[in-house]
Amino acid sequence: MIISQMTVPLIQSLIHHMVKRNENYVLMYALAVLPPIQGCMPSNFDRLLDQLVFTGYSDDALFDEMIGLLQSSYDCFGLKCEDIGAYGEQVPEYEDSDYSRKVA
Repeated sequence: MIISQMTVPLIQSLIHHMVKRNENYVLMYALAVLPPIQGCMPSNFDRLLDQLVFTGYSDDALFDEMIGLLQSSYDCFGLKCEDIGAYGEQVPEYEDSDYSRKVA
């Protein structure tokens, strides 16, 4: 539980810097946030890693997809949507799924 809650500001910071288009910070926070997703949702991990780390998050057209993949991975951290919350109008609060894939 404590480790999951420690991940909350990392995820919130990743979303913040995705919105602000701070590529260096997106890279830094992605490297901190993504590893637990690999064991839980490997396809989400692969796509997020490719776009946020290897490609340098340079395509605005992929923003909604990347946020959606990240939000659908909250279960991997044992987190609920209200733990992360919304980010203004750009990123509405995600709705929890009916299942849990907690790995972290």
